[in-house]
Amino acid sequence: MRKLFYSKFLATLLLAAPFWVMAQETPVIVDNRLVEAARVGDMEGIEAAIQSGVSINHVGINGRNALHVAAEFGRATAVQTLLVQGAKPDLRSRDKHTALSLAIQHNHSEVVAVLLAANADPNRIGYAGEVPLITAARRGQYQIVKSLLKAGADRMETDTTGRSAEDWAHEMRHHKVLAAFNESR
Repeated sequence: MRKLFYSKFLATLLLAAPFWVMAQETPVIVDNRLVEAARVGDMEGIEAAIQSGVSINHVGINGRNALHVAAEFGRATAVQTLLVQGAKPDLRSRDKHTALSLAIQHNHSEVVAVLLAANADPNRIGYAGEVPLITAARRGQYQIVKSLLKAGADRMETDTTGRSAEDWAHEMRHHKVLAAFNESR
């Protein structure tokens, strides 16, 4: 009887989102069903959450929506599904990230390609006041730089230090990225 009570209690907790799960005295924050499904790339979970009425652009407890989380964790199929279902690609999270800036920060070139194909703005300022091209060039992400340039990223845009993406590539000695700039002229 006691076991049945705890099973029902746990099932009730799982239906409430967001909520805290205590595990070995360390709290783990779990977000709403859509955000959590996007985090792990659970396509059935994403579809079920959308069908149950969870807003596609709902901001979760960490200030990010499902698209942000899917982009951050490199879940290209989840990103594609969320975009098809109406997720807005250029929304900023509470900490000023866009899905594109998160994908670039974590070097997920496939996700970047999906977002750009869905018309994500390659010049939308994200975290730390940077445009995506500057972030990618500074990090030496050749393929992402090529994708951004092809999508119309402004190569003349500068950051708060006055440096352009090309300046950063030169300063960081990312020769392959510099080649991408030369190829796109």
